[in-house]
Amino acid sequence: MKKTNRVPYQKRATFLESISSTDKAGYRQPLLLNKLVAAMKKAARFDASMSSLYFAGAIGDHPYFLKNDKFALGIAVMPEDREKAGVCKRHPHQQEFIIVLDGEIRVKVMSGKGYHDHIVQSGESIVIGKGKGHSVFPVNDKKAVYLFLKSNPAIEPREEVCERPGMD
Repeated sequence: MKKTNRVPYQKRATFLESISSTDKAGYRQPLLLNKLVAAMKKAARFDASMSSLYFAGAIGDHPYFLKNDKFALGIAVMPEDREKAGVCKRHPHQQEFIIVLDGEIRVKVMSGKGYHDHIVQSGESIVIGKGKGHSVFPVNDKKAVYLFLKSNPAIEPREEVCERPGMD
């Protein structure tokens, strides 16, 4: 089993602080999705680990993080997240739900007879069962944004690397 490299807490905190704003009274304003996505894509040009960001889960990621052992929630941008998301992995204790917010992605899911391609377009979703090997790729290297939700993020092992599916 290969452990995933985690971006340090402070790096994520600094990133979110840099893209947030306050009103005249000093109250923090809601972060707009398009502003977050644009900032993630820009930051990922210099640091690939910034291509996905968690907002909830078992390991605190930044000051606005909802720490819990029930679910993990994150957002990823493509093609910037291709290197990490393209690694085939399985979550033995987690079910994963992916919804595409913009563009389209290719999700390869392991079955008894190999891998099956699923093209998931904006507004569509896919559920990946516990223990199913899977990887995510951009379609034709085009831009996409997707949200992912995983159950049971605190149960170890969280993920295991499996054989990488081919792109043919």
